[in-house]
Amino acid sequence: MARCRLCRLITLTVFGAILVVEAAILVPSYIGQERDLYRRLQETSQAAVVSGFIANGHAAEPDLLTIARRLVRGWVKGGALYHADGRFIGTFGEAPELMLQPTRSTRTAADGTRFEVFWPGSETALPFDVVARLDSSWIGDELQNFLWRILGLVLLISGFVAGVTIFILGGLVLGPLLRVRAHLFAAEKDPANADAYLLDPSERGELGDIATALNKFLFAVSETRRQQLRDREQRFKDFADAASDWFWETDKTLKIRYLSERFAERTGVDPNRWLGKSPADLLLQGASPAEEADTEAARRSYLADLAARRP
Repeated sequence: MARCRLCRLITLTVFGAILVVEAAILVPSYIGQERDLYRRLQETSQAAVVSGFIANGHAAEPDLLTIARRLVRGWVKGGALYHADGRFIGTFGEAPELMLQPTRSTRTAADGTRFEVFWPGSETALPFDVVARLDSSWIGDELQNFLWRILGLVLLISGFVAGVTIFILGGLVLGPLLRVRAHLFAAEKDPANADAYLLDPSERGELGDIATALNKFLFAVSETRRQQLRDREQRFKDFADAASDWFWETDKTLKIRYLSERFAERTGVDPNRWLGKSPADLLLQGASPAEEADTEAARRSYLADLAARRP
């Protein structure tokens, strides 16, 4: 990951793709969870209200509100009772804001702390209709906890899948590709010896084919480069041999490693006597004692020129 831009790109792409998919699933899951919580609130509260009235038998109308007031506990915070024909009986606990409108059977308070629901007698088997005002303040906390749990799970799944993906791709694909890149960079810096950076052709599948093709390419580059160097050296030799002057070449330690053929013709000296020696070491050869002082001065000047790489 630290040295591979492609690894980072793949990892972030996989991670982001999973986040998008999970986010698309999260929205309906959140809505479904909210629906289930409100259904739980309604069913549990309805069971408590119905069982409370049934336990008291068929009470007279004035006693209905007294019984209803005893039911104000837990999630039931209040409500209103209506006759089946719509006539109002009275309220108990917190008075609901929801009017008796069968076409609109639920209502949520603006602050989300109360939820009102209409239960017709046909649904509860009671001889009257009920509008209940329920405590829904806990639903917001439950939804928030649900959201955090899902988000944590999404991040865990996304990180795990992205990690497994990069682990597999890194070992099977990206690792070999990084080795290919390293060998190509090394061959670029030393094209004459490009065949020294061959890849292991034992890789299976397409990677093995790539390694084989790249090795052939490196062989070709190396041979082409070496041939260019041979042609260049031969061209230099041809110029040197055709010239009227004689040429020599030294290595970086100023030792003679090449003398043109004109050297022997012009000087009558065997070139092999000079190869491997410094020109400065040969300046005194053949000089008389009387000439040595002048030759030594020339020798020092010549050494200075050589050291400074002057013409």
